[in-house]
Amino acid sequence: MKLLLKLIVGMVLLVVLAVGLLLVLVDPNDFKPELQALARDKGQVDLQLKGDIGWSLFPSIALSLPALDVLTLEGQPLASLQRAEIEVKVLPLLSGQLQMQGVLLDGLKLDWTVPTQTEAANAEAAADSPRDSSKAGALLFDIGQIQITNAQIRYADPAKGQVVELRSFNLNAEKLVSGQRFPLALDFELALLTDQQSQPQLIAKTQLQSQLLLDLVAQKFSAQGLQLQLNLSGASFSKPLDLTLSGDVEADQGTDTLTLTGLKLALANMLLNADVKVVGAASQPQLSGSLQVPAFDLKKLLLAL
Repeated sequence: MKLLLKLIVGMVLLVVLAVGLLLVLVDPNDFKPELQALARDKGQVDLQLKGDIGWSLFPSIALSLPALDVLTLEGQPLASLQRAEIEVKVLPLLSGQLQMQGVLLDGLKLDWTVPTQTEAANAEAAADSPRDSSKAGALLFDIGQIQITNAQIRYADPAKGQVVELRSFNLNAEKLVSGQRFPLALDFELALLTDQQSQPQLIAKTQLQSQLLLDLVAQKFSAQGLQLQLNLSGASFSKPLDLTLSGDVEADQGTDTLTLTGLKLALANMLLNADVKVVGAASQPQLSGSLQVPAFDLKKLLLAL
């Protein structure tokens, strides 16, 4: 027993020593050019870091990024971020490689305006310029955790006079692996506005939980145990309206099918139950299955809407 205890203490000391050597020998700011090059080459954006990259040791070893701005290659602002942490694998760091294990983004702000016809034409001309061609395969991913907190996204289309705002967006997903189910939880507030009105036409407070599967190789997607809650309000509603949706969703892009199993929709005083299969979902949809709507008071539903 004493020998086992000594071995455990020895292993802990070795881990502490290894972490100490890592912090001394590896300067995270050496990865600045690599991060900026990845943003420029893969994302076609200019990444500007407002300070030094540091270490975060709790709850795991991570690179702690300072506040940053993201600009187009022409210098136009796209997004900003208050704080970011990238959880990394330790052993690859010792050999000078940066491999991501988890991501935390806090205070993301993204403002996107649909370009005018002239701007779109210029961007298309730039995209048609000669480049090194590469054939990209299906994306495979293996990430321990993605956490996004307090994100704000604004999308504007001046030609249509429409503005969409995504407010207080929070997302948490763990053990994201291609072709395997992983838990996802998110909540946000979605607002639809017009240029002429300051009061949103629609405000949708949203909460969603599910077990997701993303198989980009087989082109399959599923949401198992989906739980969606919406609270709808705004200028289009005389009073707030609640909507809940639950069930399982499966989509197969290869066979162009969509399957909804155990679907339950509750809206005001109406309850809908369905099991539906859609064939040719992206072209000529053909539906089959069952739909059940128990008796309800239509007048109350119309008043609620």
